[in-house]
Amino acid sequence: MNYSSKSNEEIITLGRTVVKNTLNNDDIKTPLLEWGLEETTLQEGARLLKEAEEWVDSKDFRYGDQIANTGNLGESLDKSLTVFQGHRKIASRLVGTDRNHRQALGVDAPLANRPMDAIRQAKQFYQNGVANPEIVARLSIMGLNATKLQEGLDRFLALEEEELKQENSKGLAQQATQERDQAISNLIDWLAAFEEVCKLVFVKEPERQKMERLGFPALTYKKKKNTTTTPTPDDSDPPVEQSETPVEGEKPEVPPAAAETEGSATTGTGNT
Repeated sequence: MNYSSKSNEEIITLGRTVVKNTLNNDDIKTPLLEWGLEETTLQEGARLLKEAEEWVDSKDFRYGDQIANTGNLGESLDKSLTVFQGHRKIASRLVGTDRNHRQALGVDAPLANRPMDAIRQAKQFYQNGVANPEIVARLSIMGLNATKLQEGLDRFLALEEEELKQENSKGLAQQATQERDQAISNLIDWLAAFEEVCKLVFVKEPERQKMERLGFPALTYKKKKNTTTTPTPDDSDPPVEQSETPVEGEKPEVPPAAAETEGSATTGTGNT
């Protein structure tokens, strides 16, 4: 069986069929034990199956949780960044050319692309703004007072916490994926070895049908084609050589060259 072409769900389904039908059917289990398979080997298959099932469920749960967190954070972050960019443009106009204020707010730095970098950039803006009375005084001219600056800071502090939770969730999902893959690989190794044993035990009819009950492909053997052919008389008999002896009353055929030579010899004799 080609296990590499099967999905995780198909591998687990096969494992359930093999373990259930082997442990619960004496007509399958007994021949295997008589062949030399240990009871502990069958129990090991059940253990590996359970482990694979648990890791698949765990991975699916954590991955779903990660996707949910990503969606919620992304929507909230986009809205907050839109507000932050508006506040930043206002601040850049109001602080003018004051280098210290511009540096404290970070209004001359390019906008970050990565979510965590953007959150830290916004947090710096609001944190340094609300902490500096001179900056607050200038920004309040356009309604960007201390209350709004503090609200912005609180918003991005919460987003930073959510981003850290998402990163943690992503790490757990990746770890679960690795452990799930290893559990599936261990189950495949056991199933492949068990299948080979079954091929030896259930090699004759009607025992071969038990392979299908276990979920394995049925054993089939192709009959060898008879390549021996019976020779036909035309092929077997050697060719009969035709006799070149002339029939009585007929002159033998003489090659042209030989005829010329013979003629010359005759003429010569006549002159002599």
